Amino acid sequence: MIFFTTFFLNLSKKINPLKIKSFIQIVFLMFFFGALISVIDTNSYAGFYRGLKVLPNYLYWVLICILLINIYKQIKLYSIARYLFFGIMISAIYFFLFPFLPKIPGFLNPITKNSFSFLAICFGAPSLMYILKNKGRIYFYIFSAILLFVLLSNGRRAGFIIVLASIFFSVTLKEIKIKQIIAVIFFLLVFKLILSISLTNNFIMKSSPRIHQLIYSNTSDLMTEDRSLLVRRLMVEKALIIFESNPLTGIGLNSFSSHNVDFRGDFEGSQFVINKSNSNSKSAHNSYVSLLSEGGLLLLIPFLIIIIFNIYNFLKYYNHRAQIENSFYWSFIGMCVHLYFISAILNVYAWFLIGFVSAMSVNSKKMLLEDK
Repeated sequence: MIFFTTFFLNLSKKINPLKIKSFIQIVFLMFFFGALISVIDTNSYAGFYRGLKVLPNYLYWVLICILLINIYKQIKLYSIARYLFFGIMISAIYFFLFPFLPKIPGFLNPITKNSFSFLAICFGAPSLMYILKNKGRIYFYIFSAILLFVLLSNGRRAGFIIVLASIFFSVTLKEIKIKQIIAVIFFLLVFKLILSISLTNNFIMKSSPRIHQLIYSNTSDLMTEDRSLLVRRLMVEKALIIFESNPLTGIGLNSFSSHNVDFRGDFEGSQFVINKSNSNSKSAHNSYVSLLSEGGLLLLIPFLIIIIFNIYNFLKYYNHRAQIENSFYWSFIGMCVHLYFISAILNVYAWFLIGFVSAMSVNSKKMLLEDK
């Protein structure tokens, strides 16, 4: 907070960092007002207090996104990617060393497996594209292998696949052209061939049985037998039940795990998870249904507009951007996919990336016209 305030005040001497100059900045404001209304409309003191605890985060994220859009031309992209690389690698080292470090309450906090996975999803591709550009392919392959191995060895199924995909597309799909698309299809076929080799099969099985199950199991069996996926489906059902009775403003921010519903179990495999005593106290395991249930349509719709706006601009101006720029978008796409499997929207990493690609999207057309 101290750093942000200092940074903001210094910027204010040169420009108006919170100037509203684009449609998407208005949508960000709508997102915050949706959160605010959700807190105000809560029908209990406990719910109001829970929402009030996280409301400042929503304001901070919106301010960050509006600010990044306004100062994008002053941002040095490769410097950002460089520091992201060091941040991820230091986090990976800390992740491994934490069990052996002295426990100092309030000072050294653990990085959970999910947190590290989400960090890698958000910033893995641009940080490694920086290495490819500045250090060459050898270092790129080494650090890519390190990052992917950390995810693989810790059983981060979604993280491993999404990071691998975002890196792969950032490197191979320089432009959306027939030649590039054919090359991508060729590499995907080669990758599939490598997966079919028994040596690869055994290596993945030994490194992470969970990822092995995801890759090699029958899809229908996976959806009906994997307990973590079944819990996620149960939480989607809970969110939809909440939505039916609170469609506009939801039940209030930060209240999903405190709200009880009568589950229906309207999906195959529900019998394995529906009768658990703690089912209602679990997190949403899904950022989209979390927004829908806690903030209703007034919160979810602005968020979806932000997502769609950036995907549209990602595709429209793809061939006019540098690889490093598109790598941020590939990480953004990966993050959007991962948000369906984890409640991670209350996360500054996610909002920095959302703000960053939104800044690119707003400025893409302007910078293209300036180049011409």
